[in-house]
Amino acid sequence: MNTFLKRNNMLLIAMMIVLSVTIYITSFVPTNNALEDMAVDNFYHITEAQFSTINHSLNSNVESTESISSRSFIRDELIRYKSGEISLSELYNSTYSKYYEGVEVIENATQAIRLVDGEILVDIGETNIDVTTLVDKTNNLTMTKYEITSTTDYEMVVYSPIYDGTEILGFDIIHYSFKNSVELITTSDTEIKFIESGSVDGLYELRSNYNKIYQTNSDIICIKEINDNYSLEFSTPKTILFEEINHVLSSNVVLTLVITFISGMIIYLISKKFTKDFIESTSKNHDYYKEKAMIDSLTKTYSRLFLDQFLMENTDNATDTTVVMTDVNNFKLINDEHGHIVGDEVLRYVGKCLKTSFRNNDYVIRYGGDEFIILVNNVNKETTINILKRINEIIKQNKEFPFEITLSYGISFVDKFGNLDKGIEEADKNLYINKYSNK
Repeated sequence: MNTFLKRNNMLLIAMMIVLSVTIYITSFVPTNNALEDMAVDNFYHITEAQFSTINHSLNSNVESTESISSRSFIRDELIRYKSGEISLSELYNSTYSKYYEGVEVIENATQAIRLVDGEILVDIGETNIDVTTLVDKTNNLTMTKYEITSTTDYEMVVYSPIYDGTEILGFDIIHYSFKNSVELITTSDTEIKFIESGSVDGLYELRSNYNKIYQTNSDIICIKEINDNYSLEFSTPKTILFEEINHVLSSNVVLTLVITFISGMIIYLISKKFTKDFIESTSKNHDYYKEKAMIDSLTKTYSRLFLDQFLMENTDNATDTTVVMTDVNNFKLINDEHGHIVGDEVLRYVGKCLKTSFRNNDYVIRYGGDEFIILVNNVNKETTINILKRINEIIKQNKEFPFEITLSYGISFVDKFGNLDKGIEEADKNLYINKYSNK
């Protein structure tokens, strides 16, 4: 009897072990892999939104510096200096206040320098700068460039030449620190830093369906390229990213190992439901961040990312679509005279007017800067032009701004979404033909 009971107990234990191992292999391992994949997907879409915000800050800093360099009064005084009408000290006295006023309103600027004939004409800020270094940096410089001076504190310097036609009169060099702006969109679990493009030493490919997701022994890393020189590296510890997943699954495994066959099946079913709920919850977060990345944060129209995704998913689909490329006339002048905050308000207003003037099955997309693309379905060119004229009249007669706002536009037609790139290119050409023919 004792031998039988012992054998029976051994058999029962063996069955429990086999059952537990079977449940673990057939359920917990695939579930763990699926949840980890979803967690990585969620992390990827979070970085999409963060990358868009940081890249906007970089471009805004470059535009602010170029705006300072394009101010006509200061440039005219530089021309007088170059022609010998005034001395360097007279140039300083006549331009300092205007230069200071322009720099003062630039967000995130920490130091501003104007370099003329290899000498510092104006230096607003506290950092000591070697003029030889500035001369070396601007030597042979013919267009605006920027350098990241701190990869983790989010500091950069923009070098912008001051032109009179084709002659370079001097350079504006402005230092920026946008750490506070980045910290507003960064969670404590994620580290963001700048790296050299193509620099992935010590990392290896994690997922075949993403080009820029890597992992180390301890971290999941997403790398997004800004340009040929710089990329952004987003990293989060695996222990934090997978913490809840590991906790849930480990608890269920331990329970499965200490319960009977029937209890094990019950726990398995409960665990399966719990896992399903967890997947649905994670999926909602995944959809939320994906949707956030598809909407332009400033104008609430569709984003450039949405357009790329739309083209990818509809390449082979037939269509009857009018493509409109439109932009705000003299938008740079609005930014220069009224500031970027007012410029942003203008873009919000234009985006709102475009969205409310077209149907729900049309697509209003912010293409970049002050440019918008509208995909108008099943409407002919004449009707589209009438809609655009009506929009222009509404915008032109607005009472929200103390200046006139008008739009220029170009139109093309495509019969297949796979030809949309060519349609956009044609609409862009027509935009500039219309813009300059009306001047």
